[in-house]
Amino acid sequence: MVSGNVSLAEFLKLSMTDDKECGRSHQTASTLGESSSEDQHQAKTKFRMFGRNTVASAFTFTLDFGILWLLVEWGGLPQFLAAAIAFIPAMVVFYFIQKRWVFAGNDRETWKGFGYFSLNVAIGYVSMLAIFWLMLEFVQVHYLISRLIASVVYGLLLFFLNGKFNFKKL
Repeated sequence: MVSGNVSLAEFLKLSMTDDKECGRSHQTASTLGESSSEDQHQAKTKFRMFGRNTVASAFTFTLDFGILWLLVEWGGLPQFLAAAIAFIPAMVVFYFIQKRWVFAGNDRETWKGFGYFSLNVAIGYVSMLAIFWLMLEFVQVHYLISRLIASVVYGLLLFFLNGKFNFKKL
């Protein structure tokens, strides 16, 4: 199993590693109950996918956040409407990054996969907007902080839904 105490540099290095570089040179399970090399390989693969997802999420969140800021500060749109609009182009970019890099090697057709991705996004989208709205209305947190908090919850939910049901890698 991957240790919980991993430095940021190790995390990024592992997340950028190609599946072939991961190798299967680990020892087989011993009588002491250690994980098999296959279990270790699967754990590293999942950890690498999560690391890649984190990088992809940060990139597309920055895109989403920038569009949100522009729509509110320069476009004069209401915060909730701007959050809904800014989310859409960022998710299209996110799908292609997930398909080609995070969950690379899947054989699902692009448009079929995008359909499943869109369903997962819709589930996450509703949760993200609900959290965003609750933070704005009841907690009265600044709209950018509210969006950041909602995005963390949304990102974890979307990683699980896509990894499990769309790309079938988790």
